[in-house]
Amino acid sequence: MNRKTNEFRQTDLNHLAIEQLDRQAADSIHEASHREYTKNGVRISHAFLDGGASYHTLITGKLWLCGDDVRNRARSALTEVLLGYLTRVGFCLRSGKVLFCGLGNEGITADALGPMICSRLMVGGRDAFFRSAGFTEMYVMKTGVPSQSGIGTGEHIKVMAKHLGADLIITADAAAAKTVKRLASVVQITDRGTAAGAGCGSGGDEISAKTMPCPVISICVPTVIRSSVLAEAYGAAEGSFTEEFLVSFSEIDTITECYADLIAHAVNSIFSAPLAG
Repeated sequence: MNRKTNEFRQTDLNHLAIEQLDRQAADSIHEASHREYTKNGVRISHAFLDGGASYHTLITGKLWLCGDDVRNRARSALTEVLLGYLTRVGFCLRSGKVLFCGLGNEGITADALGPMICSRLMVGGRDAFFRSAGFTEMYVMKTGVPSQSGIGTGEHIKVMAKHLGADLIITADAAAAKTVKRLASVVQITDRGTAAGAGCGSGGDEISAKTMPCPVISICVPTVIRSSVLAEAYGAAEGSFTEEFLVSFSEIDTITECYADLIAHAVNSIFSAPLAG
């Protein structure tokens, strides 16, 4: 293989959904509804899917190698896109309840994006101080994976959302890139929902407005790539690998922390800041 593959390392991640947002969108995007634009210096792709769902891709590039100025612009762009989704689903910051769900296995770095974000969020819940200060009523849960709890991720989220009376669910998860160009270089957002475990043959535990008691906004960052996709990208001979496995950048620790900071900052700036008026 090309020497450039030294940038990558194999991961034992075995349950990760394969860039679920892209799989859902691939056959549903109408060319007439697709557009690209730049916001705060960040390239953004936006499309409407069948059924009216919205799908954004923020093209961040190798954000973990960038300085504060570029990261701040990415945070601003992501915050604005997320605010747009809140308007689309009719969520009220002042009176609504949001349940933020970090999907994935906290013990595997390439799959720890969701749990890492949860650890960075400012959570007030029903606390009187935060409520009087005008903070949105937000709850956070790390879902873990079924192999750890025996509970399906979708079932876990649905029960908690019903118990809390959530008006909105936001999920954050790692995924596998379908091209080398997208690996750790984009943030994907949609209100169509996601399917936990779809990439490992577990049937795909759908988490969407169809299966949950409220609207769902899904955020995803592709942190790994299949060995076959990587081999093809670098011109390896067919059959170079006797079995399929997932690969991540060697800097996966830095990458995951970078995107966890990015997404947590956007979420905190929306839900965990005093509302004016």
